[in-house]
Amino acid sequence: MGRRSRKDGIPETLLEALEFVFQFIPPWTSIPLAAVGFFLIVLFWDAQVKIPVLQIFGLMFGAGFAIICLIAGWKGAEFRRRQLVLLQADIDMDWVRGLNWRDFEHQLAEVYRQKGYEVEETGGGGADGGIDLKLFRDGRTTIVQCKHWKTWKVNVKPTHSLWMLCSESTISSRS
Repeated sequence: MGRRSRKDGIPETLLEALEFVFQFIPPWTSIPLAAVGFFLIVLFWDAQVKIPVLQIFGLMFGAGFAIICLIAGWKGAEFRRRQLVLLQADIDMDWVRGLNWRDFEHQLAEVYRQKGYEVEETGGGGADGGIDLKLFRDGRTTIVQCKHWKTWKVNVKPTHSLWMLCSESTISSRS
C-alpha cells in the first residue's frame, strides 16, 4: 500500500485500504461486504437521525461505501490478474522490451515490493521526467526514475536531471 498524501480524504483512504485487502483475500468478497456495509450504515443512520429530510444522507453514505467496496474488489481482481499474467509469462529481455512504459513501471514496482520495500508509484499520466517510484524500508527513502528505452545505454542528461532533483530535495529537506 502506498503512502497517503495529506490531500487524500476518507473515501480515497478507504478505497486504497480496501484495494490492498482485496489483493490478498478473494475479490468477490467485496460484493457481500458492500451489501452488509450498505445495510449497516443505513440502519445505523436511521436509528440515530430522526429527521426524515436528513435520513436520505444515510442512503448516500451507505451507497458510497458500497461503491467504494465494489471498486476496490474490482481493482483487487485486476491486480491478481496482472500477477497471474506475470507469473505465466516467459520473462526475458524481449518480454521486457514489449512492455509499454506504464507496465514497465508497475512491474518494477512489483519487483521492489517482492524485495520487501513499501512502494509509492508516483509516475503520472505521461513521461514526466521525474521520480517514478519512492521506496521505503528501514526508515530510508530511495527514489527511482524508470527508463524503458530500446537502447542499452542511458545518456548523461536523464541521469544528471535525476541527480539534480535528488540534490534539490536533500537541500530543501535539510532547510
